[in-house]
Amino acid sequence: MRSDYYLLLDVAEQASAAEIKAAYRRLAKKFHPDHNADSEAAEERFKLVAEAYRVLGNPESRADYDAWLERHRHLSMAPELAQMPKRGPRVSVRHAQERRAARAARRSRSVFSSRRFSTKGAFPLARRHIIFVYIFCLSILIPWFLNFSGCGKSPESLQRQRVERETAERESIYEKACGGDAVAQFRYGNILYHGLNGAERNVPGAILWWQRAAAQGHKTAAHNLQVAVDAAEKNAAPEADAPSATVEEGADSLK
Repeated sequence: MRSDYYLLLDVAEQASAAEIKAAYRRLAKKFHPDHNADSEAAEERFKLVAEAYRVLGNPESRADYDAWLERHRHLSMAPELAQMPKRGPRVSVRHAQERRAARAARRSRSVFSSRRFSTKGAFPLARRHIIFVYIFCLSILIPWFLNFSGCGKSPESLQRQRVERETAERESIYEKACGGDAVAQFRYGNILYHGLNGAERNVPGAILWWQRAAAQGHKTAAHNLQVAVDAAEKNAAPEADAPSATVEEGADSLK
């Protein structure tokens, strides 16, 4: 590795990039093999000029060369330092590209970097693990979402599930009503009176359950009972007079 690239280009060490480029063009034209076909010295000088421009024409390699040149001068002024391990400048374009690629590789090691998910080349083991985790999570979430939203199910299947759910809810309320729960008795009376949850409409049965709930102090059940009895005495449709008390209103009346 020569230490006189500035001398080869005949420029000062403080020369600008434009001055270095102009000097290279002038010397390259002067020593080009096409103009000196029979001169081996001119060909060798042309190669040296091209090498000097590759180093000084690149800011990064020029900085490395300047640092190496400064160290070389210190060593020449202090012979005792010559015994220290020497390190030549990394001045080639290929070496500069390798350094940039190495820095980019270090930056891409972050888990949150998008470069880790690049499809170029073979997937490292860590990338495959991350992808497997995503696939596993999706394999759990997608079926759950489809089941929760009812997507992909036929209308018959959805109707059957609705009937099963309403039947189970009606049976649960009936068991609680038989156990003496006033709220359940009121709710079961509503189910029979309005024919809810798949049950057939049964006004006498609804009155019976409202009587049991009213006997325990359920105010809404007592009101519904009075309306239903008055409607029956007038031989009128009780739907016009009976309150449309919901399950929540019946439950709140005991609070």
